[in-house]
Amino acid sequence: MSKEQDILTLAIDRFKNARDSDSSERQAADQDKSFAINDNESQWPSEMRQSRIGDSPPRPCIVLNKIPEKIDQVEGEFRN
Repeated sequence: MSKEQDILTLAIDRFKNARDSDSSERQAADQDKSFAINDNESQWPSEMRQSRIGDSPPRPCIVLNKIPEKIDQVEGEFRN
């Protein structure tokens, strides 16, 4: 193989290794972001949310989102 091909092969191998070893952290970060912004009502477990909606009369799934203020606090401490 040529020197350029060896470099590209090494770079691809290193990228795959980094991607694979970091995938669980990325998934956890995605779940944390989804929870923080309450994407798809993720702060309530789906079974519990469905049982509350299915009650007669339906009960609300109240969300008091205090997560953003905690995120701001950690970001402020990090900046200091």
